[in-house]
Amino acid sequence: MLYTPASTQRIRNYSLVRNNWIFCYGFGTILQAIGACFHNLSLESKSRTGSSTA
Repeated sequence: MLYTPASTQRIRNYSLVRNNWIFCYGFGTILQAIGACFHNLSLESKSRTGSSTA
């Protein structure tokens, strides 16, 4: 298996992009979960205090 510097650079770039995509996807999913949790908490507090402030 002969790798020229250009091909190793391309493979390295590809793995870097793939890892970044996985990281961004996971980070977005975590942010979505946190946002949903806060949304549910705010809905709960609103329903607990009464719907007059809604």
